[in-house]
Amino acid sequence: MSTEAAIASGPSRRTIILSSSVIAASAAMLQIQVHEYAHGITAAVQGAPATISSLMAEHQPAPGVDDTLATLAGPLVSIVLAVILYAASRPLPAGYLRAFLTWMSLAAAQGTFGYLMVGMFMPVGDTAVLFETWGFSSIGYIAAGIIGIAGMFLLSYLLSRELLRTLSDPGDVVAASVMTWLVATAVLAAVYTSAALIAGYNAEHLVPTLIGATTALVFAPLATIWWQRVPHLHQPWSHGSPVVQVVVLVLAIAVVLWHALAPVTIG
Repeated sequence: MSTEAAIASGPSRRTIILSSSVIAASAAMLQIQVHEYAHGITAAVQGAPATISSLMAEHQPAPGVDDTLATLAGPLVSIVLAVILYAASRPLPAGYLRAFLTWMSLAAAQGTFGYLMVGMFMPVGDTAVLFETWGFSSIGYIAAGIIGIAGMFLLSYLLSRELLRTLSDPGDVVAASVMTWLVATAVLAAVYTSAALIAGYNAEHLVPTLIGATTALVFAPLATIWWQRVPHLHQPWSHGSPVVQVVVLVLAIAVVLWHALAPVTIG
């Protein structure tokens, strides 16, 4: 099939939704686990044994341990990871690896931006702990929230640039952003609720668990607002083999549930 024919026919919307949702959900789960390991490893390096579960890292009190540094490690690693993965994905051709790295990078950044936003309304997450430690005023909380909102819109813009490389029909763009967000978030909610029940989380831990999981891709539906503001490149669409997509999703779910069943202790 010629390139022109491939572009003209394109994937079905069902394929777009299923493929994008599987990739987005698996990428989000893996970056969340990296985020938690950043907390745990930072504490362990300082001499405090840390236990890492599906969406939480806890460390034992120990002399000389800087709790603020251990808390800060998660958001900082997420942002660094986002920049590295996004940059690494840019030279790649259309396919599974490019799509996976793009979604993982944007979800990682959203993890930090999301908590900046949430910190304005409720005291949960890393940023809320840091704000309280640093004695933020109400203005500081609001400023952080504005940065978080701006970051979320930036991520939606970057996603739109990725989607509009290969998709131009408005319905296809909605399928790759809004519908993908809904389906992938449903998967994340189901997996992390299951993990929370397996781990025996109480309500205090369940709420931030579900907030973190269900807001990981909240930037995605906003990509539609850039539809007429981003160049449409009309390149052939490809997310690679469906088998690879499903295998990686199953592995990501296994990682989450395994950490719920048997939290990892380091240090």
